[in-house]
Amino acid sequence: MKLVAFGDSFTHGLIKVPYRTNYNESHELSFVRHISDASDHIHSYENHAHPGIGNGIIAWTVYKYVVENNLNDCIFFIGWTTGTRAHRWDNDLSSYVNCNFTQKDFTRGWPLKNDSCEAFENETLILGINGLLQKLNVPYVMIQAFDDIKSMPMQNTGSVNQTKSTLADLPLPNWIEHPRKNNMLVDIIHGHWLDKDDYANKNLYHDRYAIENQYTAGCGHPSREGHKLIAETLLPYINDAII
Repeated sequence: MKLVAFGDSFTHGLIKVPYRTNYNESHELSFVRHISDASDHIHSYENHAHPGIGNGIIAWTVYKYVVENNLNDCIFFIGWTTGTRAHRWDNDLSSYVNCNFTQKDFTRGWPLKNDSCEAFENETLILGINGLLQKLNVPYVMIQAFDDIKSMPMQNTGSVNQTKSTLADLPLPNWIEHPRKNNMLVDIIHGHWLDKDDYANKNLYHDRYAIENQYTAGCGHPSREGHKLIAETLLPYINDAII
């Protein structure tokens, strides 16, 4: 089968320290390639992840791939990102893009919204893609990269007025280890995969983590060894989804 991956910088393979890896180097070191190489069921891969994008663009990328490609012999991997990255439609590109970081009333790429707005936008996007792939009978798995979107309230919004996420309560069998704690990519490289209790720094934005180990680069992204560890951890779930 062909492994088709979508997500943000964690899935893309970006490392910023000690230098910023380019696209080819990022894809080469990403856990997506390692999974493709290690699985007896996967013969090739495509990595459509991109650094810094929000869930709106991830969902759009999945949707565009679905309508424009033959899905026979494919398995999808979707690594959802933080719920606070905003997106907008660009008429010139006929595509969704990240919001302009310098646009009025926008800060660090997301609008000054609150939890209810972020929850509605992100949960409907994720549930929509989940339902689409189920209807199409495309094998797939999902996971969160960092900043757990299933845990309300979200940590990086301007206003907190929602304390519950439908993603935490609904049965989502294609979401890896749903609804267990510490089931994100960042938890793997922090050494806390599926721990029963939360740990220090867990809810900080990924570039603010104080954790230092061989699996976490200085920028907070997975290191080269971190991508190998993620691949080793996720490979059984990918194989189970195929079989």
